[in-house]
Amino acid sequence: MLIFGMLMGVVAPSAQAVGPNQNDLNSSGDLPDNTSVSVTNYIFSSTFSGSGELDIGDDNDYLRVALTSTQGLYASLSFPATTTYANGTTVSNDFDLVFYDANQTYMDDSFMNNPETLTTNTTIPHGGMVYIQIARYAGTGTWSLSLSKFTVSTSTGGGGGASVTNCTGNASTNPDILEPNDTTATATSASMLPLYCTGLSIDSTADEDYFEMMHISTYSLAETFDVGMDSGTQVDPNYAGSPFPFTGTIDKVVATLTD
Repeated sequence: MLIFGMLMGVVAPSAQAVGPNQNDLNSSGDLPDNTSVSVTNYIFSSTFSGSGELDIGDDNDYLRVALTSTQGLYASLSFPATTTYANGTTVSNDFDLVFYDANQTYMDDSFMNNPETLTTNTTIPHGGMVYIQIARYAGTGTWSLSLSKFTVSTSTGGGGGASVTNCTGNASTNPDILEPNDTTATATSASMLPLYCTGLSIDSTADEDYFEMMHISTYSLAETFDVGMDSGTQVDPNYAGSPFPFTGTIDKVVATLTD
């Protein structure tokens, strides 16, 4: 038994900090592993970021963010692809991100990505509070979380077709606060014009951002309202290559509709 115990001591990975040895999001400890206990409400005006840790036996970290009826929330979770223990063993990490509303009803999730991103812009109304679950699917190690609040036009707090009325991204090549809006089904509602957005991004070669807006009936059916490309009729047939994608950085998009 003594030999077995010694062997186990050699091959077992060294434990990560758990419980009071952690400092998840500057909490001086481990964030709650479930919602049956008091979950910390993180209060901030615009953006908040911090880091934490997941380990075997510490599979979940929960926090919550209070929002007004005209606020939405964007979250981005990133983590190292691998963790190497003191004995040389390397494991692959896979952490997931989940949103729940004020009643702790499931809203949306993001998995098998890095970073994982979520926004209330494409979910059911949050009801004044968003619970955030950071879940360990595989591996162990640290994570980094970035949160951003944005304003919507209706009292649903995002979702249900609420239109974004202002949006300020992180001015980087990371997924922006309106993601996911890569298909017509998840298009960002932009029915309240004029609309001012800055700091958004095309975060990968496969990223496409869709916006949904209403056009008056007299608007030309041969034209479109594209951003970063033009899939409509060119001014001259000699111009080939539609949709003429823009290959630079879009810093700002201003849309104004008048009678």
